[in-house]
Amino acid sequence: MHSLTEIDSQRSSVRARRARLTRSCDAQLNRRLGLTLLEVVVVMAILAISLSLFGTTLGASLRLDPVGREKAIAAEAARSKLEEMRNHPFAQVFALYNDLPEDDPGGVGTAPGDCFSVPDLAPTSAGACIGRITFPTFKSQLRENIVDDNLGTPRDLNGDGEVDEIDHVGDYILLPIRVTVEWMPTAGKGAKRNFTLYTMFSAL
Repeated sequence: MHSLTEIDSQRSSVRARRARLTRSCDAQLNRRLGLTLLEVVVVMAILAISLSLFGTTLGASLRLDPVGREKAIAAEAARSKLEEMRNHPFAQVFALYNDLPEDDPGGVGTAPGDCFSVPDLAPTSAGACIGRITFPTFKSQLRENIVDDNLGTPRDLNGDGEVDEIDHVGDYILLPIRVTVEWMPTAGKGAKRNFTLYTMFSAL
């Protein structure tokens, strides 16, 4: 049989081992928590630096490439104008958007006309038109025999199977359209710039 002294000694030894094990686990946990916090701090610092660099780069890009921004504005203005034109009756599009105010459907000077403004772009000269709409015309007449590869003419515009030299403002079923936006760059000195869209409206 073991004496009471031996039993107490064994219990003390077990308690000591448990205490050492507990301290060891606590130390490992503390080290792990410390490492985790350090990792979080490092990641946050890297993220903050990355965001700062991204913001700086983006700002510099916008400052260094104003032409790209202006071209995007011009393209959107041209597309918007075409959509506006599509909202009108097809038979009236030419009269509404040509350069002749006398044939405006609502009376002289009531139609939008061939010229339009683009508020965020600078004109090439004082009073100059920034946006302009053109058709295959000669002396304000809609002609089939105008030579313009971009507009796809000469072309039979009224569907009679012939290309002639008469005015087809009253019977066209095809309408070639050019929308041009021309402006001066706002940053620094440079040649005027332009953006052009071509399309073909149809009554069919």
